[in-house]
Amino acid sequence: MDNSNPTRDRLRELARYFPAVVLSGARQSGKTTLLKTTFPRHRYVTLDLPSIAELENLSHEEIQAVIGGQDSRAKLLALMVRGQFPELWRERKLPSRDFYAAYLATYLERDVRQILNVTSLRDFERFLRVLATRSAAMLNKSDVARDVGFP
Repeated sequence: MDNSNPTRDRLRELARYFPAVVLSGARQSGKTTLLKTTFPRHRYVTLDLPSIAELENLSHEEIQAVIGGQDSRAKLLALMVRGQFPELWRERKLPSRDFYAAYLATYLERDVRQILNVTSLRDFERFLRVLATRSAAMLNKSDVARDVGFP
């Protein structure tokens, strides 16, 4: 693994000046892996608190390092199916369908319920699925409300 990248370099720089560094971001985006590879001899503590600041998923360049070579139809399909989550690229045998189901369940059960006080996770999941089918399309809120089951 390449030991130099802008995020790792920034973490090392901050650690020189501060006695503690907090790293927060979206679930399953590689925070623990980043910390363990950047500071292999340090202890770390996870507080698992929701945060406004999001650690980005893998960049195009990082995925290319795993896929290799020029883009092709098969590589584009793999990117579309596996997304940019580090775990899906680290563990290539992990079925993306199972990963996304677990990710959605964690998102709904922990984050959404805590932050938005959602009473029906089933309705909220239906809402997310309806929105997902409209990706890259003009948002029509009336159509969304109808498809979710709101009058």
